[in-house]
Amino acid sequence: MEKMVETIPNHIRIKQVKKKVQDYLEIKQIESPPIDAKEIIQQVKNIKIQESNEIEDAFVVYNKKKDEYGIVINTEHVKGRINWTYAHELGHIALNHAAYINDTELTDSQRKIIEREADVFARELLMPELMVKEKIVHPITPRQIGRLTAEFNVSWTAIINRLDELEIKSKDEIYELLDTKNKLKISEPDKTNNQHEILRLEQCPGCTNSDFSLYATYCKKCGYYLYNKCTDNTCNKDNVPDAYFCEYCGENTILGMTRDG
Repeated sequence: MEKMVETIPNHIRIKQVKKKVQDYLEIKQIESPPIDAKEIIQQVKNIKIQESNEIEDAFVVYNKKKDEYGIVINTEHVKGRINWTYAHELGHIALNHAAYINDTELTDSQRKIIEREADVFARELLMPELMVKEKIVHPITPRQIGRLTAEFNVSWTAIINRLDELEIKSKDEIYELLDTKNKLKISEPDKTNNQHEILRLEQCPGCTNSDFSLYATYCKKCGYYLYNKCTDNTCNKDNVPDAYFCEYCGENTILGMTRDG
């Protein structure tokens, strides 16, 4: 993938980032989701991947003499978040952020710009506008949103943000759709149950299906995610079924979005 000019941007170059991703998708003849960011990275000879559970998320390093890049990533997250993280770090490389991203003299404003550019790269790569619009079936329902997260291999937060950005459905409207408190039937913890079952909702909020296999993560009827996930994309962890707030970062969970007040 051809890199952009080695200059610290002073604004978010949305048009250039979109064009770079679009050109790449056309060259690689990628026409349908899911798009596997790790697989794309593995096709680039001068990018090496190192997995580590000792870091929170991921970072990229650059060896200028060898013109080699390294992506160090924590893969102990849900698969949608991991795919996004790979795409985000690839964005840093493709947009030539890696040449200066670890510069301690970067201002907060500059750092926010390059992080936002990498996010734009990730969203355009994993959820291209035309592909998303082709997959949309109206009316938008929780079932449709769950299906889209599975089809594009991204988190709930990522697909909700994308639907909002494309003006398909606003975030406020989507969170109203997720206000299914009366349908969220919570499993009571039972020490005799498998931990996977203890954390899982008894009934799918999307279609009310309650027939799940032992290790089911998504509803087999509608694709709805069956766990009480943190709504913050930087955390995105599964919580116990009755948690209104994430026990890891304090942000709202999906259940928390439905609480009164």
